Amino acid sequence: MAEKLCGMTGSFALRPEHIRLNTHGEMQANGTIQAVQYQGAATRFELKLNGGEKLLVSQANMTGEELPATLTPGQQVMVSWSRDVMVALVEER
Repeated sequence: MAEKLCGMTGSFALRPEHIRLNTHGEMQANGTIQAVQYQGAATRFELKLNGGEKLLVSQANMTGEELPATLTPGQQVMVSWSRDVMVALVEER
């Protein structure tokens, strides 16, 4: 997935709270919201990217930002993150 989305080889981990919805960033992808879960201080979004990959996003519920309640299943969104939050995973042999 990293090569397809970012042009990078290997496997990478990306924490859900480091991904932003509908904000331009260094790395970007488009997808559809599959599920929304309100979790108090944050809202969790399950996405299916246009290439079929699944992605989890956790967005803090802060005033002044787009309200998670306006983002619903079936809605098209853009996700973005910074390359420096991607953690390379080393395969054990």
